[in-house]
Order: sequence, then C-alpha cells, then structure tokens
Amino acid sequence: MLSYVYRSKKRPETYLYLAKRDQFDSVPEALLNVFGTPEFVFFINLKGKKQLARVDKETVLAALDSQGYFFQPPPNKTIDQLVLASDMTLSSKESDND
Repeated sequence: MLSYVYRSKKRPETYLYLAKRDQFDSVPEALLNVFGTPEFVFFINLKGKKQLARVDKETVLAALDSQGYFFQPPPNKTIDQLVLASDMTLSSKESDND
C-alpha cells in the first residue's frame, strides 16, 4: 500500500500520511489548521522492506485503513500540545491587535 507523506510548513518535524495523494477530506479541519499548508515530500510503499524513521509501519497502515490519514507530531509532542501552542499564539496575536 502506498502512502503519501506531507510535511508541515508551520511545524518542524510534523508529518501527515495520506492513503491517497492530495485527498485531505478525511483529515479533521482543526488538525489541518494546526498543521498548516501541507507540502508533499514523498510516497512510500508501506508493504515494502524500508522502515520509517520514527513510527512503526503497522501503526501507519492501521490509521490509514481506519481513518484515511496518520498524523505524526514532532518527537515528544502530541496533537493536544500543538493545538494548545497554536491557540496561545493566536490569542497573543489577537491581544497585540487590541
């Protein structure tokens, strides 16, 4: 099975794996807002011999099968931490405009 990998321009070391190239319909809008504009990096055959650097291929395959995407946050971060950081940045920008 091929997976299409995108990197976040907003968040270093943050990736999104999709089952179909440029098909972001299954990705929640809130996640895309935190992720920013996706930048295509490469595609990989998850059934092949090559390993992924920071995540198990079976985990990615299971997520692609169940939800159509897999989100890989930076090391030692969770999506909740990224959303919180994003919300804090947004609030400070709003207060700067007041």
